Amino acid sequence: MKEFVKSAPALRLPTLIRIADGYRVFDPELVEGTQYSIDDRGTLLYNRLPAGTTILVVLACAVAMAVTLGGGGWGWMALWFVLGIPAGVVVAGMLIGGIHLVNSPERRYRQRTGSAEFSIDVRDRDSAAWRLCETAEAIAATRAWSSGAIDRQRSVPTMLWSAVRRLRDEEAGGDDPGAVEGALAEIAAAAAERDRSSVGHRCLGSTSPRAA
Repeated sequence: MKEFVKSAPALRLPTLIRIADGYRVFDPELVEGTQYSIDDRGTLLYNRLPAGTTILVVLACAVAMAVTLGGGGWGWMALWFVLGIPAGVVVAGMLIGGIHLVNSPERRYRQRTGSAEFSIDVRDRDSAAWRLCETAEAIAATRAWSSGAIDRQRSVPTMLWSAVRRLRDEEAGGDDPGAVEGALAEIAAAAAERDRSSVGHRCLGSTSPRAA
């Protein structure tokens, strides 16, 4: 579960994604303090490697093979360039795999927590965990939360993971799910109210008084 891009998707909770039949909640500690983030498919993204780097590696390998082995003319160079593309893909894959092997968030997570489980799927629409996910998703969709105006400490991902884990596994430690649901509801209400207030201010600001 790895991929390397420049930046992660925005305007959603960083550790909550939609799956085919529900939600997948990640422990924020998986990517905390790393150069990784989680995309909409639940794939780990390495944010320090630009998206075009892999393409450049592939093209560089193809050009190197064309120049080195295509000494019989332009036709041979073109042939070796085409044959060099699959070789470049292999080299790029080895490079990406090597970076992930050295810098694996999953391995670090296991070392820190002693657990290999860093995500939980929520599929029961009538469950408290589903309500928590819906509320957290609504919070993340607000401008107030995404801008940091609300919940400056970014506590929502940790609260969500703690409560969902406790609901799934009663003996697991963590925050009381009922208290978390109430806290998330308060954050959601505050964020929605701030968004409404912001829209109202923009509308008033765009309306200039007419001269008499």
